[in-house]
This record gives sequence, structure tokens and C-alpha cells, in this order.
Amino acid sequence: MDQLPLKKSAQGDEIETRPLYIEEWLESLPYLDFKKTCALLNEALIATNKADIKSSVRIELIELYNRPYQYYVESQINTGAQHTLQTIEVVGTQLTQLKHIAVSLSYSCKLAFDSALNTKTLWKKTKPPTEAMLMSMNYLSHALIFSFLEYAPIPKSVWQQLNFIYDFAESMECHKKIYSIPGPNNKEITTTIDHTYKRIMMASLVDPHHLPFGAIWEIFEQLNSWVEYTQIHPMQSVSNTSGYFVFDLKTDNKAVAYAKFDQANINNKTRLLDSTPLENLIQKQIDLIQIDQPIDQSIVLSPFYAKSLLAHMLKAWGLPPKRYFPRKTKSGSLSVVSGISAVYYFLNNGNAFKSDTNIDNEEDEIDISEDVTISHTGTHCTPEGWRIVDQGSGGFAIIRDDKPKKAIRVGDLVGIKLDGENNSWNIAVTRWLMVSKTVHKIGLQVIAETAKPVALRASNGKKADCLFKPAFLVSHNSDPNELSIIVEKGLYAAEREMEIKFDDKSELIAANTMFESTTSYEVFSYKTR
Repeated sequence: MDQLPLKKSAQGDEIETRPLYIEEWLESLPYLDFKKTCALLNEALIATNKADIKSSVRIELIELYNRPYQYYVESQINTGAQHTLQTIEVVGTQLTQLKHIAVSLSYSCKLAFDSALNTKTLWKKTKPPTEAMLMSMNYLSHALIFSFLEYAPIPKSVWQQLNFIYDFAESMECHKKIYSIPGPNNKEITTTIDHTYKRIMMASLVDPHHLPFGAIWEIFEQLNSWVEYTQIHPMQSVSNTSGYFVFDLKTDNKAVAYAKFDQANINNKTRLLDSTPLENLIQKQIDLIQIDQPIDQSIVLSPFYAKSLLAHMLKAWGLPPKRYFPRKTKSGSLSVVSGISAVYYFLNNGNAFKSDTNIDNEEDEIDISEDVTISHTGTHCTPEGWRIVDQGSGGFAIIRDDKPKKAIRVGDLVGIKLDGENNSWNIAVTRWLMVSKTVHKIGLQVIAETAKPVALRASNGKKADCLFKPAFLVSHNSDPNELSIIVEKGLYAAEREMEIKFDDKSELIAANTMFESTTSYEVFSYKTR
């Protein structure tokens, strides 16, 4: 059965709302066909939300629809930051469908608790529908995370609903009471409204549009055990504002840094979020990593990204950064290419990278971190045009009406060239993304205005590391005598011996200090042997 579950009524066919029949229908769905099944689930939920049914029945139906939803979340989305450009394209199409289901489930919960609030018991008292509220908050949290994964704006009214639920629970003094709600694998999870609210609040404050694709989900999972280090208090003055945030329960807004909050807007619904103990915990973990000591076992972040994500969280949850060089509105356009191979091609005067080893073994390996359509001739290294919105001291904000042909991730290395005959190619990195239905917007930081294309390989280690790779020699801190190397991620190890080739000569070097590591490249200094 691949159609909606319907039943006959005096008015004709209408959506089935008897739990037993819905359970049978859900078991018959073609779960291998993600797109089709998600479309059916959401269509059925929308129809169910229009049906006039009892609150208890609606909750039972939500628990049934939760099973396939959680199955897809766990199997398709909850993979953290371990993504290639190809998997990003696949997951990107799935996120929108799951977000729609999460919103529909949340609305189902809202209908259930609205109905319960209007229902009187025999003693003429309203029974607080806190479980339904907590379930709604949980689904809204997922909808926000999916929006962050899409690098999309926050949906309207989400924070209004989250703030309303927290305000109601706080007024009933049940926001810290433990409840059970449906979770993954047909199991229940125990949590509180206070815990769930702080978890999504902290996730939204981590500056998700600056994160690598998938990383926000890892942080959201990590916060499940970390939010106990945060507290919500009535509004009060603080001297050291780092780690403090302010929010208003009457608005449709998330919290803002204490230093940026207008004190004139304080009212009886203004609250203070204190994350300073969490700051201290993260700093301790970073210190342990610096001295090569094991970090806390409670940390579930991918080891590959743990250091960079911890540093990102510490920065986002600390003092808000100051802009010493304000951005200037600027018109114009620039050309962009993405990926180390494409950047190498244009910096090397239209000559694609080829190592002697790869010439003999071109059929043996495919680098999935690069676009496999880029040929050695550079035929497919086609620059794409973007419009400049504004310009800062070291980068650009650019915009494009249609989707770029090649996906660009936060942390990707790109080549950029301002339109004009005398302009040359620069190396930049994608620092943030913002995607909506009509435009794609990207923040770029220029990390090298001049760069020399070179070939680099490790002298020891895995076979793949010992193959020559495209790399760039750049001056560090604008000092021509202080050079560093940009190369694909995974080659760096302290004091590792490497061979570098340029200008028909080669020399042995040793990796020195790591300056930056993202999802796609590393920048480090070196010493000559």
C-alpha cells in the first residue's frame, strides 16, 4: 500500500485516525524509498492535523508516526560531520522533507495540548498537558537543527512557540520535572522542558552557519549531556559578561549575548542564561588536547573534528567578537572555483595538477573530497559568477540567485578573482553559508593573495600520503621569509618529513606548526632539512 490511509464516512473518504489501522499502514510503507515515504508521512500528518479527534488519540497517533520519523533521523541524518560533497547533495534533499515532518509532528502536539488546556476535569481544573508540550518542543528543536544543517534562516514562529512552552511550564513550576516522551528505536527518553529548552538554545547560539556541514548535529548531541552546566535565572546584572545570554519569553527571538542586549527592554519575562561553567569545561578539554592527553569520556564529538569544534564552541559561547574594520557595501562581481584541484588549475596558468605516480595509476584511486568531474585538462574547472554584497578587511560577502553547480561547504578552499582584466586569482576559505529559497549567500575570507602552486607528499606513512598532491606555498603573516603550506586535510603530522617540488626542483622539509585545519585543507609552517 503506497497511498494515504483513508476511511469511509458520511462526508466521503477521510484520513484514517484509528491507531490500529495507522500502525498497519505504517508497516506497509516502502521505507527504502525515502522521498516517497516521507512525502506520504507528511501528507498523512497534515490531513490528521485537520481532523477533529480527542487529545489522547492524537497523542497515540503521534507516537506511531514518531517511529518512522526517528528511524530516518537516526539512519540518514545523524551522521555528524563525516560528509563528502556527494553525500551533502543527498542529505540536503532529505533535510527539507524531514523538517516538514518535524513541523507537522510539532503542530500535532500543539493541537493536543491546546485541546487538553480547554478540557476540564470533574473538579473543573485544567490538567497541564506537559508531556505534549515537551514533545512539541522536541520536534521544534529538530526543525531548527534541520534548518541549521540547510544553512537556512530560522523558520518564523519557532522561537515564539518554544518560548511560550517554557514560559507556561515555568509558571506551573513543572519545567524541571522529568517526563517520558517517544524517542528513537521505539524507546522512550526521559527529560525535562528546562533541559530541552536550554539544549536547543545553546545549539542556536553556537553560530551554526559558520560550522562544517553536519557538525551542528554533533554539537546538539553533545549538548544532551552538557546543558546541566548551564542555568536560567531571572534577569540580573553581571560584571563579567562572557558566557551570559539574555532572552525574552514574550518574543519570537532566541537569546542574545548579554553585552548586546538593550537593558531598556528588560521586563518580567526577561531571563538570563548562564553558560560560564560550560565554558570552563570546554577550556579544560582544549587544554588536554594541547598536551596530547585524553579528553573526557562524555565527549561524543568525532575525533577528527573535536579540537576545531571545541574551539568554535568556546568562541561562540564566550564574549561576542568585535568588528574593528566594519564591512563596506560594495557592488561588483567575482568568479569562484571550489576545491584544491580547481584552485591549483587557475593559479597554475590553466595547467592541471598531475603527479608522476597518478599518471600510471589514474584508474586506481578516486579522491571523493574533490569533484570527480574535474578532468586533468581543466575542462570542467569552470568558474561561477557571484555578486559582491559587501567587503570587509579580509574578505567578501557574496550572493547568487541560483544554486551553484558545485556544492560549497563551510571550510572549503576556494579560488576567487575579481572581475577585470588585471585581477589575479586569490585563495579564500568559506567561513559561513546562508541558503534560502531564492538566494545563496556566502562569507569568504581571503587567506592568500599570492600563492605558488607546488607538489607535496609525505616521505613515510600510508601509500596515499606518499603520492604527490597539489599544494600551495604562501607567505605567513605577510612575511615573504615566513612561508607556510596549504594542502588537503590529513597530511600534516608534527615533524613529519615531506618532499616538496616546484620550479623543476625538490627538497625535503619537516612539518612544523599547524595554523588551521578545516574539513578540506590544512595550513602549516615547515622547516627545511
